Amino acid sequence: MLGHARLVERRVQGGYLGPAETVTSMRAIDAAGRRILDRITGL
Repeated sequence: MLGHARLVERRVQGGYLGPAETVTSMRAIDAAGRRILDRITGL
């Protein structure tokens, strides 16, 4: 999870992504993290 967030931060700093794309990326990462947590807690 942290690795993905850092990748997004690097892309933002490098100017590859705009603010809107950054928010979308972070939301996608957050959603994926929640799904993983749901599976873990579901066990």
